[in-house]
Amino acid sequence: MLGCPGCGQRLRPWGHACERTVRDTGGTLLTVRPDRALCTGCGATHVVLDAGLLPRRAYAAGLIGQALTAAARGHGHRPIAAGPAVPAGTVRGWIRAARRSAMRLRVTGIRAVLASGHDELLCWARTDELGAALEHLAAAALVLGRRHGLEHTSWWARINVVTRGRLRWRGSGRRRAAGIRPSWRRRGEPARRTPCRSIGPGGPASGAA
Repeated sequence: MLGCPGCGQRLRPWGHACERTVRDTGGTLLTVRPDRALCTGCGATHVVLDAGLLPRRAYAAGLIGQALTAAARGHGHRPIAAGPAVPAGTVRGWIRAARRSAMRLRVTGIRAVLASGHDELLCWARTDELGAALEHLAAAALVLGRRHGLEHTSWWARINVVTRGRLRWRGSGRRRAAGIRPSWRRRGEPARRTPCRSIGPGGPASGAA
């Protein structure tokens, strides 16, 4: 049962969000129509996404993750973009944002591993801070998969859960911990159908692609 990231109360189904097209690994296009949920406590509405999708992004977590992995291994943004047919400027933006937040992502991965009672860290040939961050996020995904029997799921979907949809972490962290921007209403007012807001991925991930 999903809880509201704002107040913790139970969420109930509230129709569907707008349909959107998302580019997945290999350049495959997916058409998705996420569910919308309404909090029974505060009345906020949220869009609930699959764990493999990122909030407010038209690209799946796996595609962005593959690009970041290639960048950490020394490849430039142009050859990385050529494979999945993504604009080179878009890939460059992913890499720059990830490098700026690499330390934060690395700490997120380490904390997730330690919180589970493990001290397992994968060992890659580290080339920079981004590579170290991805290494520790992979360790967190490994622990998450073993702990909840999710080894069959995508690594990047699990990493998306660990980072709460912030694989491309931007800004000063002023958003709520779950990465949400809910729509609030006073009690007694009709619920507002807000466009593509997000609720942090705990089971399903969420947000607008």
